[in-house]
Amino acid sequence: MATRWLAYSVVFLSLLCGLAMWDSFAHWQQDAPRCDMSYSRPAFVPLPVPDSRLHAKYHLYLFRQGGIDPMDKLVGAPALFIPGHAGSYKQARSIAAEAADYFQALPASERRTGQASMDVFTVDLNEEFSALHGDLIRDQAEYLNDAIRRILALYAPPQGHEQHGHRATPSSVLVIGHSMGGIVARVMQHLPNYTPRSITTIFTLATPHRLPPIILEDKMHAIYHDMLQRHGENTTTALISIAGGSLDNIVNSDAALLPPSPATFSVIATGIPRVWTGCDHMAILWCNQVVKQVAAMLVDIIDIRLPAQTLPIDQRMALIRKRLDITRHVVLEKDAPANMSTTAAAMGQTVSWSWKTPLSYMYRLGEPHMDKNDQKDIVIVWRSSDEPSDSVRISLCRTSPLMKSSRECAQIQHDGFQPLPSSADMRAPPLTWILTISRELWRTYDQLVLEPSQRSHSQEMRAQVRVGTMDASREMNVPMAGHAQILRSSGTGVATVYQFPRVRHPFIAYRLNVDIHDPSPLVVQQQVGRDVKFHVLTPGSDGNVMDVDIHFHRVPSRVHGLEDDENDHLALTFWSTGANQDWNAKLAIDWYGSLGRCVLRFGPSVPMALFVIAMTLLMHNWCIRPSTTISKGVADIVSQWLVGASPLFCLVVAMVVIANPFTDRDVWHLSLAISIVVTFVALGAVVVISGVAHALTIVFSTLHLHLSSSLAAAVITVLLGTLQWLPTAVVLSAMYFVWIAVCAKAYKQASKMNDAPHWDVYWHRWTLLVFLKAWLLPFHVPHVVVFVRDMLISWHFQPSRATLVHDAPVLANMLILLALGFNGPWQRNKTMGIFCVVPVVYYAIYGGTHPFAIDHFFSRAIQLWIV
Repeated sequence: MATRWLAYSVVFLSLLCGLAMWDSFAHWQQDAPRCDMSYSRPAFVPLPVPDSRLHAKYHLYLFRQGGIDPMDKLVGAPALFIPGHAGSYKQARSIAAEAADYFQALPASERRTGQASMDVFTVDLNEEFSALHGDLIRDQAEYLNDAIRRILALYAPPQGHEQHGHRATPSSVLVIGHSMGGIVARVMQHLPNYTPRSITTIFTLATPHRLPPIILEDKMHAIYHDMLQRHGENTTTALISIAGGSLDNIVNSDAALLPPSPATFSVIATGIPRVWTGCDHMAILWCNQVVKQVAAMLVDIIDIRLPAQTLPIDQRMALIRKRLDITRHVVLEKDAPANMSTTAAAMGQTVSWSWKTPLSYMYRLGEPHMDKNDQKDIVIVWRSSDEPSDSVRISLCRTSPLMKSSRECAQIQHDGFQPLPSSADMRAPPLTWILTISRELWRTYDQLVLEPSQRSHSQEMRAQVRVGTMDASREMNVPMAGHAQILRSSGTGVATVYQFPRVRHPFIAYRLNVDIHDPSPLVVQQQVGRDVKFHVLTPGSDGNVMDVDIHFHRVPSRVHGLEDDENDHLALTFWSTGANQDWNAKLAIDWYGSLGRCVLRFGPSVPMALFVIAMTLLMHNWCIRPSTTISKGVADIVSQWLVGASPLFCLVVAMVVIANPFTDRDVWHLSLAISIVVTFVALGAVVVISGVAHALTIVFSTLHLHLSSSLAAAVITVLLGTLQWLPTAVVLSAMYFVWIAVCAKAYKQASKMNDAPHWDVYWHRWTLLVFLKAWLLPFHVPHVVVFVRDMLISWHFQPSRATLVHDAPVLANMLILLALGFNGPWQRNKTMGIFCVVPVVYYAIYGGTHPFAIDHFFSRAIQLWIV
């Protein structure tokens, strides 16, 4: 009797653990939403695509911005917006409207020759659940290839003419994809109906490029496997990805970061200059800070003089990086003219800059050819509401060895100063601009000269300029208990970098405590690779001590099979906006906040964990559990399984730790703890599923919804005959309800006879019912939902021989399980139980990365046998 409390305890503790993880996920280590709303005046013009096989299912539209875009003609470069999972075609309006407004507001003097706005087309995909089924991805990609041909036909000149006006006839479309729409865009290029070079730029928002949010069927797994295998092959298509950051609770931002290549660029919204804020999965489409930068970038890369309608790939990527990247490229231009009329200024000194009294300042950098270890990066800090890029000319000089009174100078060429956020809510325009000159550039020079740019003398500008150093990086470690003490160094440094080489795992969150002894704002920049985030700390009425949540998404490169990156760890840069700013800080692990970080990271593995745990129940009750002597309750049967299968649970945890790509010698104990938590939560879920399955049999028995074995076998045979009209998932779900009726019959007989043989039969069949629930609910019911949605729009399932062959292993597994369920229980055989451990171990190790490998093997074998 006491053993039944074990089941109750497992449910209670797993529920408590799950609630703690959810509370941490929802309320701890959360960035504040800071997005402003975007507005538009949308109009949508329907465009038929009659040549497509799917023209009755999907529909194409042209977006027009009221008051700007003419309704009767096309004036820009063609662009196509693809919505994601359950997305609407109307979601294109924010980016499309902002692009039209940006181009209209752009002064004619600043417009590049060939630059134009965009004609944004968008597609109605009936808000399909494209993340649930790979067939939907392929259908959408097939239709959109047909839609692109239709779009390009709209721009075709009259017969016999190749151009109209100064523009070339478009041969490609710029594609914008949200969420799974970005995956559709990439799949389009690998389908038979793709027109070569009709897509040269793919821009994605919150798209899970590396792995889907959850893998529930093998066709989606195959799409991702093929996509990752082909990555980097196409060097003429620019692929850009923006992730939402911590506020995106649907797509883990690390999954949106692309492997590096010359034609790809990825960034998290928090690291985009002038954006600096995260976005949730839907807000990234209308967040005005993001939309402004995206629209401006898209318009900037357009060149309608070229058939591709965009600049060449190298110029395109350079403009994209300038808009979206915080890194500034600085180079030297030799033999620049030397200005001998300069005013000396000291490093760290703040000087005034005004065009009414233009002055040139010279800073002494130290002796040339000094020890490299003693040199530091130079940082120019510009305090003004106006960007200084075209206002100041920067040169590095050295005294001529032949004439001590003359200088040899080299002018610095750069692609702009990096703006820093000026307010905690990230909404205020930037007031601080920085440019970093690496020590490799200036190590042979001893003077830095700042002078007014000739083309800016007529401007009215006032600024405060400070030239200092970037203090050398310091390596630190964060202990498991306690904190790392961070102290500001003295001197002329305007910034200090602290490196944490062992802080590189995204499932651990940290808390930074900063004490500022100065009224000036302190800007903290956290960075792990391209995962960048800023925090503006301004002392106020609440005191000078502030807490900052530190968390990130990027995982070590080796997790994705890439070479180790020297930037695969946390770096904190403290930017002092005031002179001689005094502060100190402490960095410690936030253990409770780390619980929530595991939800999005390991949440997709929960369905497979349920499947593995339910498999242990099936193995134990069919092969090991002793025969029932009296009528036991479900809590007793479950507790018996928890005790008898405990060694197997330990084996599962060990296999998960071994298979976990995050496991290394630094955090193996954390990986073990996470594996235990995930397994324990899955145990509690299976115990709950067991109770629900037992309750269903009682309900069906009470309602007289029960079937004998012979009648159930006849119904299953009829269901198999419906495979020529229904998807396999629908047939399997129907078989599941048949099996509930079979279990109800067994329960009714066991309750009536109340003897061990009849209870053995019931618990044997009930075990299969629990397993089917853990197998069918996550992996097959979503397909049923897709089928029902298609029926609602009058789109009927069209099975084929290939579909039946593909689904044959799943059907065979179902029929074998049902046959064993009908014919049991049998004499318990522990040898057979040991044999059943093999699939448990396989799915514990490879269930997250190769969950359908066995099905693929048997499907391939059936195909070869048929051929």
